[in-house]
Amino acid sequence: MNSIEILKNEFQTASFNFDQRIKKIISSKMNDGTVFPPYIPFIGKNYDKYKVLSYATAQNINPVYQLFLQKKSLEKQANYLKLSERLLEFNETYPEKPISYRNIAINPYRCGILPALLGVFLYAKFGKKIINLDELNDYIAVTNYYKFSLNNGKDIHPEKKLPQIIGNKTLVENFWDINDKLVEKELEVLSPEYIIVFNGRKVTKLREMINSQCKIIKINDPSWILQGGGGKLKKGKGWGVIVEEYKNSEISELITEYLKGLDGNYKGRDENSFVYLLHYYHEWKIVL
Repeated sequence: MNSIEILKNEFQTASFNFDQRIKKIISSKMNDGTVFPPYIPFIGKNYDKYKVLSYATAQNINPVYQLFLQKKSLEKQANYLKLSERLLEFNETYPEKPISYRNIAINPYRCGILPALLGVFLYAKFGKKIINLDELNDYIAVTNYYKFSLNNGKDIHPEKKLPQIIGNKTLVENFWDINDKLVEKELEVLSPEYIIVFNGRKVTKLREMINSQCKIIKINDPSWILQGGGGKLKKGKGWGVIVEEYKNSEISELITEYLKGLDGNYKGRDENSFVYLLHYYHEWKIVL
């Protein structure tokens, strides 16, 4: 049984004891209140070559997207368990046929910025140059740390906002613990050697779970780009002071190519995105 099937079996049969106050704001659920099963990661067919796993934070499922997911699930299997595969938006052709990064339902991934970052990592660490971001899918695994969407009319960040909204430490920690256990299972099955993860509580928890062969690489959430990066993402300032050092370099050319694939809110944020990606290359680069 391969990694995908092992995790599907684990996640589809898992049961959860959510307090009603938590369950009320979980938006990844059926009309009758049944919470969607946790979703398995997207795992590239060549993941084992580099064993790079990336964690974003959580999906934001609003009522419109919730109805779309329910409809697609019923079309495919008449069974809500199909929702455990929703990161692929029910695309069953991969790995037999290529899949676009735009069809992997993790917002910073399908907008292009996270696959670009992973492409920079593979180039910096292994000298693996992948220009086509769809091809990059084959060499990584990606998912969200928190497997249940929280939304009360607005997206609820499970680390920053949930404690404020619930106001009950025990309930929040129970929600976190459920997700931690699912992540532990992912790590057991995938055995990553590198975990690229957004800053936050999840970094601390991952450090408690990993073995000594695995390296955690924390990064600023790419949404920082959209917020202006505190003025640090301009050429010649902050993180951007290194831009001139890499002028006309192969990494600058690669990042420039990646910028063409940015979509959603990241489209048109070329300067901030360029500096963000180049900064991490500068941190990760090795003598090739």
